[in-house]
Amino acid sequence: MYETKEAAHTIARASLKRALELDRDLPEAHVALSSLLFNEDDLVGSETEAGIALELNPSLPDPHRLLFEIDATKGELDKMVKHIETAYRLDPIMPLNIFLLGEAYIWTGREREALEHWKKTEPISPAYTYRGMADYYLFKEDLTKAREYHARVQKILPTHPWVTWMGGALDARSGDREKALLAIKKLEDDAKVGPVVLNYVAYVYLSLGDLDSYFAQMDKALKARAQIQSFMMYSPLLRKARADPRYQELVHKIRRQTGLEN
Repeated sequence: MYETKEAAHTIARASLKRALELDRDLPEAHVALSSLLFNEDDLVGSETEAGIALELNPSLPDPHRLLFEIDATKGELDKMVKHIETAYRLDPIMPLNIFLLGEAYIWTGREREALEHWKKTEPISPAYTYRGMADYYLFKEDLTKAREYHARVQKILPTHPWVTWMGGALDARSGDREKALLAIKKLEDDAKVGPVVLNYVAYVYLSLGDLDSYFAQMDKALKARAQIQSFMMYSPLLRKARADPRYQELVHKIRRQTGLEN
C-alpha cells in the first residue's frame, strides 16, 4: 500500500521543519523544502528556497535543476538552459541532468548540440541518453529510429513507465490503436507511478489524435498538482496540442495555480 501524496508531504514538511529548527544554515534542507514547495505548485516559495540553498552552498546541483523547471514555467528560456547547464557541470553523471540538458537544447532549437551532448554521455548514462534520442527521432517523424532507441531503453529499464508510454505513443503513431490503448491501461493500472502518470496517458491520447482526452487528462494532472510543465510547454512532441485553443487556457491555469498569475 502506498501513501497518498498529501500524507507524504505532511511527513516531509514536519521533518524539514525540525531539520531547519536545528540548523537554519543546512543547504540540503532548503533544497528539500524547495522541491516540496515546487511539487505543491508554490513556485515563488520554491525559487526562494533554492536561492537560499545556493547562497549556503553554490556547488549543489539540485537547486539549479529546480530553477530550470521554475524558469521553464515562467518562460525564461535563457535562464532555464543556463541552470540545467550548471546542474550538469556540477553533477555530470546524474542521468536526469544528462537527459534534461539535451531536452533543453532540443526545446530551444539547438538540436546539433543536443545530439553531440547525448553522443558524449552515452557511455555514462545510456538509458537516459537513449530516452532523449527516442524523443528526438519521434518528433522528427522517424519512427524506425525512435523504435530502435526505445528498444535500447527497454533492454536496460524494462519496467520503467517511460518504456510503456513511449511504446504506446509509437504504436499510436504507427496506426495500432489497440496496442496504444493497452499501453494506456497498463499505465493506469500501475499504482506505483502516482498521479504523474496522467501526463503519460495524456501523451498517448495525443499520439492517437484524441485531443479531447489529452486535455481531460492534463486537467486531471493539474488538479493533482502532477503536471510536468517544462515538457508540456516546450517539447516539440506536443506541438499539435499547442495549436489547440485549449492549450493556452491550460497554461493560464498552470500559471495561476503556481502563483505566477492572479
